[in-house]
Amino acid sequence: MRANVPEHAYIKESIETLKIKRFPTHDPHYYKGRELYQTLLFCPEGQEKQYEQQFQDFDFVRWHPVSVDVLPRGGSKAKGIEQIVQKLGFSEERQYAFGDGLNDVEMLSTVKNSVAMGNAENNL
Repeated sequence: MRANVPEHAYIKESIETLKIKRFPTHDPHYYKGRELYQTLLFCPEGQEKQYEQQFQDFDFVRWHPVSVDVLPRGGSKAKGIEQIVQKLGFSEERQYAFGDGLNDVEMLSTVKNSVAMGNAENNL
């Protein structure tokens, strides 16, 4: 992961909840010359609305009080699973999904064998 700023409290707060040991390193030009399939926007709830209006080719899915997934319009974990299943030919009965956040709702409602983990949002 890369960040376009050296550090920010919202990045620290949200990434810490993922329980990963490596935080994003600073590289403000990482996006240049690369295909990006997902990014994160760090902002308080409600602020993503201005981005949604300005960047209509993207979907903004909140997963943390100060972070939002930014995906190409129509892209999601569920769509990714559909693509893999189509290529590999797994039956519905052999598909499993586990999730804990609001960005997992579509995936959990699409995959037949879905589990909302113990730390999941209350509305999953």
